[in-house]
Amino acid sequence: MTDGDSCLPKTREGLARHITSLFFQAEVEEILNSAPGARGMAIDVGCGSGYLVARVARAGGKAIGFDVSREVLSHARTLVGLGSFVQAQADKIPLPPESVDVVFSQHVIE
Repeated sequence: MTDGDSCLPKTREGLARHITSLFFQAEVEEILNSAPGARGMAIDVGCGSGYLVARVARAGGKAIGFDVSREVLSHARTLVGLGSFVQAQADKIPLPPESVDVVFSQHVIE
């Protein structure tokens, strides 16, 4: 698997700036408020910085972030410290569909 092209920054500093953006944080809160299943098992396909995964975990849900970029996942693990992160392509998520309550995929297709 190759690291995919991403519009997200791939440096730890770039991802840290991204997750501290008030616009980005408000967007994530709006997404979570509109998804009642986020209190159960949630996955974030194209998780990037891992911020959404961490927010679900902080709210008491279980979350797994999937991304094609090993480098971005490594930074996400150290930046947010909550949730699980797995390298996988969006069309090859290694979970049975019945095991997931909600799927997030923010800014994957732009």
